[in-house]
Amino acid sequence: RIVAMSDLSARERVLQRLDLKKLTLKMLLQKHPEQRFHEVDFSHREHFSYGLLDMQVLEEDEECEKQCERCITYTFPGQPGTAVTIRQRKAGHMCIEDFQEVEEIGKSIDYTGSVCVWPSEEILGYWLVEHQELFREKTVCELGAGSGMAGIMLGQTGLPSSVFLTDGNPTVVRSIKKNILVNKSNTPGNVRLLAEELLWDHELAPQFEHMRHSFDCVVAADCTVNVEIHDILVRTIDQILKQNEEAFFLYLAPRRGKSLSKFVKAVKAYGEFDVEVEIEYDDKVLKAHQRLLQEIGDEKYDTKKNYPLQVMIRRKSRQDKAREYMYQVHDIFEELDVNQDGKLDKSELRTVLYKLCSVLDQDPTNLSDKTLEHQIQAALAEFDRDRSGHIEFDEFFAMCGRSPWIGLFPQQDRSAICQLLSSLSIPCEEQPGAVAAGAMTVEGAEDKGREMLHAAQDVFESTDTDQSGWLTREGLKAAVKQLVADTVPEKDAAHVSEAMSAMMKEFQAERADFEDLMKQLLRYFWIAPGVHPFVLKYFEDLSTDNQPDLKQAPPVSQSAVCTTARAASPFERGSVDTMDQVLEVTDVSYSPGHAVTAKFRSCLRTYYH
Repeated sequence: RIVAMSDLSARERVLQRLDLKKLTLKMLLQKHPEQRFHEVDFSHREHFSYGLLDMQVLEEDEECEKQCERCITYTFPGQPGTAVTIRQRKAGHMCIEDFQEVEEIGKSIDYTGSVCVWPSEEILGYWLVEHQELFREKTVCELGAGSGMAGIMLGQTGLPSSVFLTDGNPTVVRSIKKNILVNKSNTPGNVRLLAEELLWDHELAPQFEHMRHSFDCVVAADCTVNVEIHDILVRTIDQILKQNEEAFFLYLAPRRGKSLSKFVKAVKAYGEFDVEVEIEYDDKVLKAHQRLLQEIGDEKYDTKKNYPLQVMIRRKSRQDKAREYMYQVHDIFEELDVNQDGKLDKSELRTVLYKLCSVLDQDPTNLSDKTLEHQIQAALAEFDRDRSGHIEFDEFFAMCGRSPWIGLFPQQDRSAICQLLSSLSIPCEEQPGAVAAGAMTVEGAEDKGREMLHAAQDVFESTDTDQSGWLTREGLKAAVKQLVADTVPEKDAAHVSEAMSAMMKEFQAERADFEDLMKQLLRYFWIAPGVHPFVLKYFEDLSTDNQPDLKQAPPVSQSAVCTTARAASPFERGSVDTMDQVLEVTDVSYSPGHAVTAKFRSCLRTYYH
């Protein structure tokens, strides 16, 4: 038998070992038919505790003896009201019924929840009580709840409105219900504590429909060992977690080879969540971990198999999703702009649209009852404002915000996309739930202010034909006129002419630098009601905060700056102070006082956000 196994692959040998353990249990049943429970080394749980919870083993009663169980009370230190008594199987003891029911359901369900209270569950129970204020008046769901100890302990605090303890194994769910009953007298009456079976799948089954988008918080511990269930677990989290930015999924699990990293990759690939993984997330947990390393040694206490990392998962905001979509649009435009002239001819536009449809998983023929060729021709007629036969980048952005092209993006994200485009002074269709133009947020105003600053920089560069850093009086007048038309087109022509005359009368210098241009724009044209007060506040902060002075910069395109900012992604969050190091390795000429530095900082901040 052993010789035969040497020819098997590593994965097949693992599966074979599992089969041998089941066979061992069956052989023990045949040898001792009078016994229901048998000690089988069916899991790899080292028998130790992190000592974060007070633990008391109670005397066995007749029922415990009959079910091969023992009763243990877990209590958060210093909070006797959190005491939870758990009836759990004696370590290493199994019975054939433990996995008979599981095998009938499917391979994605396991039996380990009935084995013991795992180290990660112990730490989860500690963490939930330590951070109990996070769960005040919240609906909470624990996935793969096992004994239910962590969720029941949270319920004992009296803070959450409800705690649902779920598992896919019916045997485990029955055990959780017993534990809820054992602790009923200690559970505050305002907390709804329930145990339910929940099967993870790509779609919620009808019997679980009442859980759809019902929970403020979802928690779990050490349930991603089987990489085959990662995708359906992520999908289940998405389906039961509420659809707001405050909702979160907290997960604690050891690395266990590459299983945890693969789960994190699956979450990121799903595209709906932001993920943060922390190793040192709690001082007491870390100290307990270090104590075990000293007392037991790293040979018996394997950090990768035992010490749980913290994974915090939150939904991406609609604004963040909108920015990501626009980054995708930008990247596709640049990739397929074959001659790199910042314009798309009809052939390139067709290719870009097909690529965008592919990235967004959309069928271009479903956009309208008209053919795609007809739609492209209509787009050129509508958005090619200068009738050059090409679509420029800003025109393509505007196109993405109008029908039928806005239909490429998910329904729930369209309002945020339109809001983002509006903040960039790009007209788009009104979407249900979109923020009205007069209801600009501080964040939206900062985006608009940043875009206006970038527009001023680009116009200055194009008008400064000799790249001297100065404009003539006529050049200043031409630059202001163009910027007013581009950024505040609603201004009355007579008002613009009157303001221009007043500006030129007061500005007596023979030449103007970038700072002069900005001063004239802010004084005569970029003022309320032409510009929202929040936007003016942005410029006020730009000049009074720790921002560089606005001075003329060497020529650099907005596209180059955006690309350079995105190339800086290997820098860690919060390391924006290393901006000079980033700039030094780019092709962008700069000095600390140049406006391009402010522009670059703006792009990088947006990217990190």
